[in-house]
Amino acid sequence: MSAAPQHTPTSNLALAAFIFGLASIPLAFLPWGMFPGPVAIVLGMVAQRRQGDEAGQRRFARGGAILGAGGVMIWVTIYGLLALFAS
Repeated sequence: MSAAPQHTPTSNLALAAFIFGLASIPLAFLPWGMFPGPVAIVLGMVAQRRQGDEAGQRRFARGGAILGAGGVMIWVTIYGLLALFAS
């Protein structure tokens, strides 16, 4: 008899970091789009510290933090250039 596969549930914090990180990329093109990126970075870092060795949860947390950092970089680039050209 084979046992059912064991699934480790993804942490809500890691999942929230990933969702905010994913949302930060397209929202970076909007003026208020600077908020999801830092939220994703903070949630991802907190989730990584809490998770220990659970690989799936660490991936979601790390992915959220990386996507959030990408969203922040896009936002800073766009609005930095706009401020540069506007002056």
